[in-house]
Amino acid sequence: MTAVLLLLANAQRGLQRQLGAPGPTLARLPGATATPAATAAVPPPATAQPVAENNHLSAADVQAISRAQIVPLATASDAPPLPPLPATLNDLPLNNFVVLPAPVAAHVRDIFARGQIAGRDQHAFAKIGDSSIADGFFLTRFDGPDYNLGPYAILEATLAYFAGSFGRDSVTVRQGMHSWSVLDPFWADRARCEAGETPLACEIRLLNPALAIIRLGTNDVNTPDYYEENMRLIVESLLALDIVPILGTKADQIDGPGGPNNGIVRRLAEEYQLPLWDFELVAATLPGRGLAPDGVHLTTFYPHDYDQPEAMQRGHALQNLSALLLLESVRRLVVPVGATVSVVEDG
Repeated sequence: MTAVLLLLANAQRGLQRQLGAPGPTLARLPGATATPAATAAVPPPATAQPVAENNHLSAADVQAISRAQIVPLATASDAPPLPPLPATLNDLPLNNFVVLPAPVAAHVRDIFARGQIAGRDQHAFAKIGDSSIADGFFLTRFDGPDYNLGPYAILEATLAYFAGSFGRDSVTVRQGMHSWSVLDPFWADRARCEAGETPLACEIRLLNPALAIIRLGTNDVNTPDYYEENMRLIVESLLALDIVPILGTKADQIDGPGGPNNGIVRRLAEEYQLPLWDFELVAATLPGRGLAPDGVHLTTFYPHDYDQPEAMQRGHALQNLSALLLLESVRRLVVPVGATVSVVEDG
């Protein structure tokens, strides 16, 4: 057996040259719409276009990669274990809102490993969402010095690992964004995206992420079937590109009593065996579900200081904290302590 041990950086560079730059057009493209607004809109139906594939490998390359395995050079037993994450948040058990059962964990590791072969940036995550994560409060402060994690300082490792993704101005995050507009070139940033490129395809080309947090549904009102159809297309497009989709629920129930779109998100996470960030359950521990008087947007917490008791009563503060706990949980799955990823070729 010929063993070829490559550090991740070398594997990334070499295989990315073979695979070519990512950035296929991912599209279920409804027709162009009027100027985007924060209010819900239902676009005309559209025909889904196939996801483009990276087809730059020779037959020999494909054979070699199909024989490759991602294996750890060290295991968790070779290094001191990481300190445990907090067991609860506002008395809500961690595994209630960071949902990563064993089958999901195995699937995440598999997607992530294939993503490394494809050249995805293991330190980057994309944000895909609407105004609930578009106003500068969602994670943005954590790419700078103006925060205090206080009793959650264990999450500094998360901030270091994913540095640069927290404050990124994502082309897939906009006020009024719907599940379908993520897939509509009309909604793309014309300054950063190519002609005919969807916001989703554009963000993947620009960032090349290993993970993607998806928080949509507030603007998809009274269209549950269409919402589910487009969420499936987003998820399947990411999976086809070896990017781990992370599905998130929302605090508001503007889409109807009980928040039917949240039910769709939970069902899709279970069906596709994907991580679920069930923020709705966290929001339920807060006064008024952590919502501002408009019943849609979250209450703010400018200090970003988790030593202050007020932090545990504010919507954005707990949205950020629960998202960091989710990211750290996923990071621990795919990058075990003391482990180095290498490629070993059989035969």
